[in-house]
Amino acid sequence: AQTSTTSDAKSDILLLSSGRVTKELRLDANFQYSQSNQIFNRVNFGTFWQPEPMKVLNVQYRRDIRSTDPAANFEIFDISGQWPLSARWYGVARLNYLIKEQDVGQSLVGAEYRADCWIFRFVGQRTPTAQGVVNTTVFLQLEFNGLSSLGSNPLTALRANVPGYQKLTQPD
Repeated sequence: AQTSTTSDAKSDILLLSSGRVTKELRLDANFQYSQSNQIFNRVNFGTFWQPEPMKVLNVQYRRDIRSTDPAANFEIFDISGQWPLSARWYGVARLNYLIKEQDVGQSLVGAEYRADCWIFRFVGQRTPTAQGVVNTTVFLQLEFNGLSSLGSNPLTALRANVPGYQKLTQPD
């Protein structure tokens, strides 16, 4: 007797589109379609606007259906940016809103002050964990241009949370 196994499993179809509408504006969209379940299990839309150096605003929507368990699925609205508040002060922020839970997920807020030869950064970051615990991190940094810095470095968190973030000492 011969047994044969057949599988109805089919590969997902991935679609990605990204393009510059203008020099300042980029739009992204990507989709993952499950042929087996006949649903779009991942959908992402994003708008990224950067009119000048150190001026950026991002708006994104993400939906992820991981399984038939509704608790494992999520829908997120995400907004982030870096913007001058005055001649020397810059604000930076990210807000990640969980639509189904009607609650804030990850968030980051900070301010940077640029003097002639130094920069001061203050950044607070809130990150919820899977266990329902919220981790809060505060970064304070004094950077001496071209030399060294004192304090905890927030630059990795800023770059990871704010697409298009530029360090204040970068040339325009």
